[in-house]
Amino acid sequence: MVAQSERATIRDFRDFPNRILKQQHLMITITIAQRLSMILTLITLSVAPYCQADNASNKNFSITTTRQIAYIISNKHYLKPRFDHVYQQAKNATSLRHYLKTLDKYSRYRPVEQVKFAQRRSKKHRIDIGADLLIDANNVLAVPLINSPLLRAGMKKPVYIQSINGQTINYNDFKSYQFLGYLRSGQKITVKTRNTHKTYNIRATQVNNQTVHYKKIKQYGVITIRRFTEQNVSAIKKALMAAKKSSSIIIDLRHNPGGDLYATTDTLSFLLKKDKNITYLKQGNTLINLQTLKGRLIKNKRLIILSSRFTASSAEVFIRALKYYYPKVTLVGEETSGKCLAQENFQLKNGALLHLSVYNLLTPDKKYCQDKPIQPDRVINDIELMDIKNIIHIQRKIL
Repeated sequence: MVAQSERATIRDFRDFPNRILKQQHLMITITIAQRLSMILTLITLSVAPYCQADNASNKNFSITTTRQIAYIISNKHYLKPRFDHVYQQAKNATSLRHYLKTLDKYSRYRPVEQVKFAQRRSKKHRIDIGADLLIDANNVLAVPLINSPLLRAGMKKPVYIQSINGQTINYNDFKSYQFLGYLRSGQKITVKTRNTHKTYNIRATQVNNQTVHYKKIKQYGVITIRRFTEQNVSAIKKALMAAKKSSSIIIDLRHNPGGDLYATTDTLSFLLKKDKNITYLKQGNTLINLQTLKGRLIKNKRLIILSSRFTASSAEVFIRALKYYYPKVTLVGEETSGKCLAQENFQLKNGALLHLSVYNLLTPDKKYCQDKPIQPDRVINDIELMDIKNIIHIQRKIL
């Protein structure tokens, strides 16, 4: 674990990105101990299941807002489009939404109501049905949380949802799921599933959005990581320490859409030697190298990583680094999403937010990986729906 004194430097050097962008063909090496705050402090590599849709208004932005949007996109997006071109496309939310899609498939304009919704859903303690909801096209996967109302009602493993309170969740229609951010304690909720054709009648309660779990199953130490965050690094370390007693360690990333790059690198520092290149972040001629710290906990232990098409972003950075450096790692499941762009959030003066792709992520050997899913060493179809005990039973046969 990185010392608190080392982490304190994360707020330093606020103007550092502006200085380095003036230099040509620059390559910077960053360790977590340095914690230069740069743009990286705001990067989250998450494929957020919410706020993707835009019920956009045709009402024009103010000139000030349009100029702010054009400035941010032209200066911060990794493709560096021209200011005058962006300005013509950023007159209102509808035209901006369509323009962002021409740049890349992850950049988004999020109106105020969607920003508030995402903030409510990201709280550790929230009133909820008790599941992470992951979206693949219009397929909504519910992954029950520990000690949640859905788990107590009998939803023991992930399922695809048909409707909630009779409402079909539409990826492109924010209003179809906006109500999930404003549930009341005790509110009656009916969840209908698609693949199992079951109905769960529950009451919304406060849930703990715990993102790391450890369990010993037979000879395996099983660590589930739902997201990489600064807050859960200590929990991951604790789980790895417990798992050291097992002959093999399973790291379950099937439902992990990404998270914080620093937290991902911290976690890899528990598994790899110091100063290993985890990823390169590329924007124009700027190349930023993110490396591991001293603090390795696991050596020569067999690792089994579980993946699915919901495994994305920094979770893929994690897998690529392990497959590149770690001698005893096997990837089991389905191919990952293939997301190798890093995003940053920019607050706008009108209260909305730009979720913008600011860097290309490169592999440890400096190769581009956008739209290139990681292929598993051993395939298990529909692994995202399976109980962990069934996965262990199957993988023991195929490995």
